[in-house]
Amino acid sequence: MTEIKALFFDAAGTLLHAHPGVGHVYAEVLAQYGAQVDAERLEEAFRASFRRRRQVPPTNAPGPLENEGYDWWKALVFDVLRSEHIAVRAPDAFFHELYWRFAETDVWRLFPDALPALLDARGRGLKTALVSNWDVRLRRLIEGLGIAPFFDAVVISTEVGFEKPDPRIFRVACERLAVGPDAALHLGDNVREDLEGARAAGLRAGLVDRNASNQSEQVIHDLRYWHALL
Repeated sequence: MTEIKALFFDAAGTLLHAHPGVGHVYAEVLAQYGAQVDAERLEEAFRASFRRRRQVPPTNAPGPLENEGYDWWKALVFDVLRSEHIAVRAPDAFFHELYWRFAETDVWRLFPDALPALLDARGRGLKTALVSNWDVRLRRLIEGLGIAPFFDAVVISTEVGFEKPDPRIFRVACERLAVGPDAALHLGDNVREDLEGARAAGLRAGLVDRNASNQSEQVIHDLRYWHALL
């Protein structure tokens, strides 16, 4: 088996998470636009809408898709509001503020095992890449969280025009690090996008499930144990 020379990381759900939660951030901004809502109910509505929309196959047309990230999230947000019968004044201004609120570091936290895993990769002399279905806000976010220097490449779906699980986004990361797919290991929290997508591109892959009771040949419950997947 080829020696691992690079580690790829997913972002949300793998390295970082919204804090105290998406619903709380929605409620915070909605309050400024005349809507008092229950944050926990919004969290549930968000998760349901997000799951539905992530099941729709992406178009993955080659080329940057900067506007697609903004439009995709706008459709999702208003889907959530409709599901909860929430009316908001100045809807375009509301969404613009909400969208950029999620670029602020105070609404995100690194998982406790994220920085140790990144430090470990650096200590072992491995190349690293962040491979994420995200948009322009991610670069600002990782700078603010202090983890940007840990990545040799940052590959974002709206910039490259390919979205996980499309194998091409992983191949872009391999090209940027000058490593073969068989020399890279990808770590992420989504079976379809991270595990299956990376393997379809020829990479090794591991699923990060912090609620798992046991680790296996493809599942770890702590990023610091990534080497158990080799």
